[in-house]
Amino acid sequence: MPRSVKDPLASNEASVTGTVKALVAAKDCGVPAVVAASSSSVYGDTHGSGVIPTPHSTLII
Repeated sequence: MPRSVKDPLASNEASVTGTVKALVAAKDCGVPAVVAASSSSVYGDTHGSGVIPTPHSTLII
């Protein structure tokens, strides 16, 4: 069972609150831009299709 399912509040704290804290710290330090990166894990199980959806495509499962 994924950690985010076992403890959704802790997962949210790490993801959402952690991101907000990092962005506020960057702003406070005068950082002009932030680059966001992610992995394909956010798409979940693509059922072996090998297709990774993009903001401009739709994956029908």
